[in-house]
Amino acid sequence: KGIPRVNPLANVKSLEDLEKYNWPDPDKVNYYDIVRLVEVYTEDYVVYGGAWSPIFFVALGLTGMERFFNYVFTNPEIIHKLLDIITEFYYEVSRRIFELCAKDIDIFFMGDDYGTQRGLFLSRKMFREFFKPRLEKLFKLAKKYGLLVQLHSCGSIRDIIPDLIEIGLDGLDPIQVRAANMSVEEIKREFGDKICIHGSLDTQKTLPFGSIDDVKMEVLQRFKTVAQGGGFVLAPSQVFLPEIPIENILTMYKVGYEYGRYPL
Repeated sequence: KGIPRVNPLANVKSLEDLEKYNWPDPDKVNYYDIVRLVEVYTEDYVVYGGAWSPIFFVALGLTGMERFFNYVFTNPEIIHKLLDIITEFYYEVSRRIFELCAKDIDIFFMGDDYGTQRGLFLSRKMFREFFKPRLEKLFKLAKKYGLLVQLHSCGSIRDIIPDLIEIGLDGLDPIQVRAANMSVEEIKREFGDKICIHGSLDTQKTLPFGSIDDVKMEVLQRFKTVAQGGGFVLAPSQVFLPEIPIENILTMYKVGYEYGRYPL
């Protein structure tokens, strides 16, 4: 069982092969529906906008994971070109969205998973070479339109948080607290004066397998240790997975509404 995947660039061997691929066209994105949704929600909600921009995972899907990591070492020029093409597409889609409705958007929210349960997919040095400049380009675009920048990245990414802050990150999601070196309290102490923490309610143990009291205790603990001084948004450390009991989800929000209003 699972989702079958065809990697259309699994056999790419040259820059010419990349250029021959039928890349998506920003002209064919339905911007009208995006603008309409933004207009519906902007008055009563904080609005996220822009393209999701999963540069890394789109590249993995096109080449396959084995080919991608092989080429990082043996054909880095192909990887650089591939990432440039993907980045340029998302840049242009976001630019057009911002041109149309940036005044009604609060935060540019994009996502890509740079971490596993134990550490980064790539070394910090490789992250700086292959991804940091491209993320900076997207971040600068959002800043040009007066938007805050929030990044979703699962896994153990503690080592690259300083790099993300350096290029303009304002908020980090979802803080996978059971991944290696991802203590939310430590991240708050180290980076809490520079970024907003969005997430951190444990979706690997507490929410799926804990009791209602366990969930309540964890929410209150976050308010005590992470929310003090601002810069915290209560949310799970991943999407709500199917195995999480609805009672635990409701408890998280109920406790949040009851105790989570500033000033704490």
